[in-house]
Amino acid sequence: MGGTIALHLAQTRREDVTGIVVVNPSLFSTDPRLRLLPLLKFVVPGLAGIGNDIAKPGGDEKPYPKIPLRAFASFVQLQTSVRDRLADVTVPTLVFTSRHDHVVEPENGALVLNSIASLDKEQRWLERSYHVATLDYDLPEIVAGTAEFAERVAVSSR
Repeated sequence: MGGTIALHLAQTRREDVTGIVVVNPSLFSTDPRLRLLPLLKFVVPGLAGIGNDIAKPGGDEKPYPKIPLRAFASFVQLQTSVRDRLADVTVPTLVFTSRHDHVVEPENGALVLNSIASLDKEQRWLERSYHVATLDYDLPEIVAGTAEFAERVAVSSR
């Protein structure tokens, strides 16, 4: 959800955002069950939570035990809104994408890169991590890449 929110902020608060880094952003899903969400949210309060898609043994993101469906439906609406306005993202953008993500299709990263209007954009592939890459094997690459990106963007915005 964090990547979707960061992209939304880059669209709606451009004057406050110098650049964004997203890790495994989620803007669409091919899960056919989502077609039922508009009705299901009125019948079922929640479903079992999704979590711990981490390659590194012992990783625990402490996920929510349930996904409240009305809140999830609201998030899906936000995804649609953000996806429809990706061309409004003009700030430097760094996208980290796990090649083996079991929660978000890796094609979401390509959608961001191919749709935003920023001329300063880059995708870096994470080869050893699953969805929760910030708790996984590629964390050092994410930290180093983010620091390098932030320093470069901060210097160019002065």
